[in-house]
Amino acid sequence: MTSSTKAFSASYSGPLFRSINSRYLSTPFSGEGARRYGGRFNLVGRAALYTCTTREAIYAEWAQWNLPTRNPVVEFHCDYESIYDATSDDAVGQFGFSHAELGRDDWRWLMDEGRDVPSQLFAERVIAAGFTAILVRCYAAGRETHLRNVVFYDWEDGADLNLTHVHYN
Repeated sequence: MTSSTKAFSASYSGPLFRSINSRYLSTPFSGEGARRYGGRFNLVGRAALYTCTTREAIYAEWAQWNLPTRNPVVEFHCDYESIYDATSDDAVGQFGFSHAELGRDDWRWLMDEGRDVPSQLFAERVIAAGFTAILVRCYAAGRETHLRNVVFYDWEDGADLNLTHVHYN
């Protein structure tokens, strides 16, 4: 972590929400689906745990992918250090990107075509700088800029998240 990136270092303490595909319900903190298929902020082959800071953000993510709203949601309390706060223009610009690039709606198409995905490249640079999670804006279509997601890259089945309670609804 350099002195310039350290300025964007953050911790998170509070509730997080995670929508779970039923095939991964027995292992809600595995990151296996993201590892297999890639995601906005992770390359195929890199496990990632995508979470939202509010239920509203979960609903925005569901709407983006036309997912059924009956998917189970895991709610848990998290205390975590070493998060890169990428919610400001300066934080994203620190690695040479803009929010417009990170929020591109065609990221999945780029990935499927074997092209570079700006949000994935951004995440790789943040990880290389020594961070193990990123606090990002929710880039789901029709989103409000106040919605936030936390993407984790280094955890052990939830143990490093300092979970205090977990429940499904």
